[in-house]
Amino acid sequence: QAEDGIRDYKVTGVQTCALPILGYRHPLWAYYDRDGCITIRNNSLGFRDDEFPVQKPPGEWRAIALGDSFTYGMGVQAKDNWPTVLERSLAAHRGGPVQVINAGMACGNGARSAAEYAPWLAREGMAFAPDLVILGFCLNDVSDDVPMLSYVPAKYEPVLWGISRLLDSAVFLRRMHAARAADRRPALDAILDSPAAKARWQAVQEGLRAIAATCASAKVPFVVAVFPMISQLDGPYPYERIHAMVGEFCKREGIRCVDLLPAFRGRTDESLWVHGTDQHPNDVGHRWMADGIFAFLREQQLLPAAGR
Repeated sequence: QAEDGIRDYKVTGVQTCALPILGYRHPLWAYYDRDGCITIRNNSLGFRDDEFPVQKPPGEWRAIALGDSFTYGMGVQAKDNWPTVLERSLAAHRGGPVQVINAGMACGNGARSAAEYAPWLAREGMAFAPDLVILGFCLNDVSDDVPMLSYVPAKYEPVLWGISRLLDSAVFLRRMHAARAADRRPALDAILDSPAAKARWQAVQEGLRAIAATCASAKVPFVVAVFPMISQLDGPYPYERIHAMVGEFCKREGIRCVDLLPAFRGRTDESLWVHGTDQHPNDVGHRWMADGIFAFLREQQLLPAAGR
């Protein structure tokens, strides 16, 4: 689809993820191959992860990362998604075997929020004997109508038949800055105050309570990590209300919660997108997410004991 810069991914492995498998024309980042593709491979259990047994091996420390496409790592290589980056940091800290199971988009068809993750965790997830459960909370968990981009995006169009990737990128970024300056944001308050969004948020709260209860009964710590939308990070960020909703709920319920917005504030949006047409976080964004979660685990004394 030359009009929006999207192209096919290379797909390998036993299963593929539930969302459309997409790649990008004129990619900017070095982790793409020369065709603008990344490799998608799910293991035999259906996770975008390496192969591992259901039964935890002796001496291994395990975590389960629940989430949607932000956790699955749409638009980045598997080695660059935040659960895998976090796994490397935890293993280096521990000096022993660590497995962070990437359960992003793996909790059932259409499962994209705590309301759907909760029954999967109780029914199947706890069989992996996790030592920690982390939920990557994307802001559109509260409503499908919450957009990833808070202004009307410019259209990605190659210049002079796409003879120069640098020229294409420069022109596109100028168009994006102009679109942002126009400030044609959707009315997020109207979205959040709609009956549908209120019902969805209620279901998400019940899901978070259910996950917390499942973890508490197994004496497993539970952490919610709130991811920002990569939109107007260097300006009047319009999603503050959702961050506050999640943070206040978790505080009332006694659920550990880390808001990762401060690590992203002041950054240029486009430098963190996987592509000009896709506002999922790139490898840099995933690294910041993983680093923020690791720092929070250290603060909460939830890191695995070193030297074991």
